Amino acid sequence: MERKTSFLTEKYRSVDRSRVPEIKNINRIAIPEVKTLELSNGVKVHCLNSGTQDVLKIEVVFNAGRPVEQKKVASRATQEMLKEGTSTMSNQVISERVDFFGTYIGSTFNLDSNTIGFYCLSRYFKDILPILSEVLFDPVFPEKELAAWKQNSKQKLKVDLESTDVLSYRTLTEQIFGKEHPYGYNSTAQLFDSINREDLINHYQQFYVSDNCQIFLTGKISDEDLVLVDQLIAQKMRSGSVSSPSLMDTVYNPFKTVIPVKSDVQASVRMGYKLFSKDHKDYNDLYILNNLFGGYFGSRLMMNIREEKGLTYNIYSSLDPFKHDGYFYVGSDTSSENVNQVIEEVNKEMFILKTELVPEQELLMLKNYLMGSFLSMLDGPFNAGEVVKSYLSDGLNFDLFKRLIQRVNSIQAEELKEIANKYLNEKDFDIVIVGNH
Repeated sequence: MERKTSFLTEKYRSVDRSRVPEIKNINRIAIPEVKTLELSNGVKVHCLNSGTQDVLKIEVVFNAGRPVEQKKVASRATQEMLKEGTSTMSNQVISERVDFFGTYIGSTFNLDSNTIGFYCLSRYFKDILPILSEVLFDPVFPEKELAAWKQNSKQKLKVDLESTDVLSYRTLTEQIFGKEHPYGYNSTAQLFDSINREDLINHYQQFYVSDNCQIFLTGKISDEDLVLVDQLIAQKMRSGSVSSPSLMDTVYNPFKTVIPVKSDVQASVRMGYKLFSKDHKDYNDLYILNNLFGGYFGSRLMMNIREEKGLTYNIYSSLDPFKHDGYFYVGSDTSSENVNQVIEEVNKEMFILKTELVPEQELLMLKNYLMGSFLSMLDGPFNAGEVVKSYLSDGLNFDLFKRLIQRVNSIQAEELKEIANKYLNEKDFDIVIVGNH
């Protein structure tokens, strides 16, 4: 019997696979529209009404991170203990009730803000929101759960401190910002032990208030959903003033630190220095330069130090902005005998970017990569919502992201060379080496 061949199979066979696919430039990206409303108590809710599926996500964000805390670790402890029980529900009951609807209440902490929320099928929103409301406005911070949290945190820290990667990162941020700075201090077993229930209650009462809050709704949003958010979140939230950060000035003197540890095969290298937040006039240009330098697999650092010289499996650079500050750093794990050569090659790549123009083809590849990454970041309502939140939760205008996209398309090689001369200077970098060196 003669076997029939499908149309798609015939088309596949006719393709000349020896030809490289044509690279097409991405010149335009559709930016999601964000609608900001004010609820009855003045809390702003940012709505990204998009997507084809009947799903919905809510995130309640408080400006309650490290820069405002009155006691070290209080911000993290309060946020992570928030859903450990209310006056009517234990943590187990909370988990069982939301699990019935196929979701969970997520609580996340970062250095600047604390977030709590969930995502679900739209039809279950009215069932889960009352549970979130109780978790948010009736936490009891049970002593038993706090004791378990302390023990778990100390155990995790003990494991983390066995990693040269973690040690180098902690040491670098401490050097850059200072041991007492909100962005610079490191968690310790002693700090975990010092936290008590009263610290959590004080942090919660002072910072989980209306003027310190923003709400993000993403997905298929109805008028009924907004009414529920107003009734169960906004109207139940205590009033309070905006948090004022406590950020001391730091004297910055770059130096080199070597921490010897027993590691037969690996040493971790971190090089970095203090910079700025996303609203700085040079942020977008430096964002682009960082990706060229070490921000993706085709970067200069990867091509030289990994691909050509084989000195490491992974090397990268990162531009990390916070709400009130930021820093830039290079990181790599390598064998102990290769540490100095890795540092030399990083400095060499910085020098080349300061003295030579980026070739046209490389710049085009970088722009296509970045535009493609923006498309990925905006793919789907929840992904797009994260981008929106990353700007608005820091009090920034979302237009800054639109300007970043525009800048990727317009920046020229001469401008990248200029920004490299401004920010890629060897003398500015702290260096941390952890391992046998």
